[in-house]
Amino acid sequence: MMSRFVRFQLRYGFGALLLVTVFFAGCSQQDFGRSVLSPLTDVVDSGKAYVQQRQDEQSLERSRNLAKALADWRMESTGQTPDYHLGPDDILDIGVLSLNEPGQVGKLLRTIATDGSITLPWIGSLVVGGLVAREAEARVRQAYDGRYLKNPEVTLVVSQFRSAPVVVTGAVAKPGMYYLTRDRRTLLEILAEADGVSSSAGDELMIIRKRPAPSTNVVVQADETNGVAGAGSTNLSENLVVISIKKLIDEGDLSLNVPITGGDLITVLPRQKDFVYVLGYVGRPGAYAFDPNIKMGPMQYVAMAAGLTSAARAENCFLVRQTAEGQRMIPFDLTKIMRGARPPFTLEAGDTMVVGSSLLSKLSEFIRPSVSAGMSYAPGAP
Repeated sequence: MMSRFVRFQLRYGFGALLLVTVFFAGCSQQDFGRSVLSPLTDVVDSGKAYVQQRQDEQSLERSRNLAKALADWRMESTGQTPDYHLGPDDILDIGVLSLNEPGQVGKLLRTIATDGSITLPWIGSLVVGGLVAREAEARVRQAYDGRYLKNPEVTLVVSQFRSAPVVVTGAVAKPGMYYLTRDRRTLLEILAEADGVSSSAGDELMIIRKRPAPSTNVVVQADETNGVAGAGSTNLSENLVVISIKKLIDEGDLSLNVPITGGDLITVLPRQKDFVYVLGYVGRPGAYAFDPNIKMGPMQYVAMAAGLTSAARAENCFLVRQTAEGQRMIPFDLTKIMRGARPPFTLEAGDTMVVGSSLLSKLSEFIRPSVSAGMSYAPGAP
């Protein structure tokens, strides 16, 4: 007969064994090949998914705010319908009744020349630049009336608007070249046409106006420009406008909805600042990564931007740089650097280079569609 002590040991020993068995049986069901971290833990550990999600949410919110700000502005400007004055490269669709055959409308497609003129049958050269479409139509009618046709019926419409290009680049959904269809449009309208700012946008954008005015009292020190000569530098205070996206779009401050005219270059600055921006007559205008450990000059960045286009004028280049005195525009000649006639210089984070065409003073000569993927921004290339 078992003693009471032995029965106690057997009973509780078996219970302990059963508990251990159940424990390990339960553990055997755990799939150790699968991560036990929750999605939230993964996000916290990496940080990437969370940051991207937050940026996407901010981008969506800004799209809503942009639509609201634009609607508010249109409500305030109801009744304002600015005209469009014709200019070089605009394409006109002209119809003249009985021009070639009686009772038939003669169709003419004409591109306005640089001097503002078009060429018409029997008439020759006729200046229409600077007129609105209805005035140009009346001028064509007057030119034919009496001498060639009696009470001519004439129609004239703008087939393609090409005389007032605006470049939108940087952290926007659709960077590129946009043509004004009215003499003056606003910043919100142009941003909306570019499908708004992207998730990589920061809180500022800048507008570079055409026809920069040379500064006579600004000298850029060599140490401020990393070796770029200060002679001929241009003060951009009246030609470069910095706008707070946060105030304009997020807070709806319509006082910042400035007018945009042909030749303006709008760049939405990305959140990250470590880029050099290359724009103008280069193969791939855009933003290029800046590495502080590697010294690179304009030649290297032009190469990264797929080189110069056939229309580029390498002698008409300039650099836009933030200095202690503010924004400065520094013209330079890339051909002289290539020949060794001028010392090379290195670029810094945030620099903007522009490769121009024939006229340095006409910004609209520089602009080309910006098609860089991802972070395309752009002013410049030397």
